[in-house]
Amino acid sequence: MLIIASECQVRNRPLERSGAYAVQEQITERRIGEGARLVGRKIGLTAPSVPAQLGVSQPDYGMLFHDMDVPIGGEIPLDRLVQPKVEAEIAFILGRDLTSEKLTTADVLGAIEWAVPALEIVDSRIEGWKIRTTDTVADNASSGLFVLGHQVRRLDAIDLRGYGMALECNGELVSSGAGAAFLGSPVNATLWLARVMWTRGGGVARKNLRDADTATANADLTSPGSKTRV
Repeated sequence: MLIIASECQVRNRPLERSGAYAVQEQITERRIGEGARLVGRKIGLTAPSVPAQLGVSQPDYGMLFHDMDVPIGGEIPLDRLVQPKVEAEIAFILGRDLTSEKLTTADVLGAIEWAVPALEIVDSRIEGWKIRTTDTVADNASSGLFVLGHQVRRLDAIDLRGYGMALECNGELVSSGAGAAFLGSPVNATLWLARVMWTRGGGVARKNLRDADTATANADLTSPGSKTRV
């Protein structure tokens, strides 16, 4: 749609949020139909400053597929991306389904099997990242690729609200943040996601990856050979 509009020099009518999610669902169905495996969900727009910038009052979410997973130490395939940026994240691997209508914080805490440091490579088809919230929702919450770290932790081994996170590119500190940036806690963000997914007919299944939003500012990822770590 965006390509056609560009070629014809026709301005698209702005989408409502519900319409943007309908576009995302169509893309998800097409990807699954082509053989992609849905392995998790991501949350975006959880940092307090971001919703205000985009004029929204709640986060958004997108889908994670098997072919978005880049092995740790691997090379990011820049030819698959348009204008990528990298963010430091925390990811949860679930050991139990979150598929109830009346989920609580205790349900989420009991369902999380592992906490894992991660990098998300976000991307956008909107020129110059001049996005509205409906743009990023329709574009699968600006998902590109992700990298999971191997330092897995049980929840009782970390302070989810107070843990620090730093993003380094080529040995230089780019930004830092803390777990409280995720709606007060990444557990709160996960509860929000599971409740929303239930209203859309599913919930979040066990062994799925749940990727919280970033606690740090992002950095451009356009130079081959750059090294990034969290």
